[in-house]
Amino acid sequence: MKPLLKNRYFLVSLGLLTWLIFFDDDDLPKQIHLSMELNDRKEHVQYLKNQIDSLKEDKKLLFEDPRSREKFAREKYLMKRENEDLFIVTPPKEEE
Repeated sequence: MKPLLKNRYFLVSLGLLTWLIFFDDDDLPKQIHLSMELNDRKEHVQYLKNQIDSLKEDKKLLFEDPRSREKFAREKYLMKRENEDLFIVTPPKEEE
């Protein structure tokens, strides 16, 4: 071990490695944090793409089928026909 500590190339390499891991602007903890943030954003992008696909399917159904248009209007905007009563049932709120 002593000859290794006297080797100046080893010491310089060890110093450089220490500098790069802990003190550099792009140090290891920052890289780990950025990598985790990138993964979170990729998951969010995938979630948004799935939402867009779902909305496109809903749009396609809405514009092609008159029955689905009526169902959408009744469910989303609580519309009703003439001489028709509409009852809205909501679940009770939980109290803590």
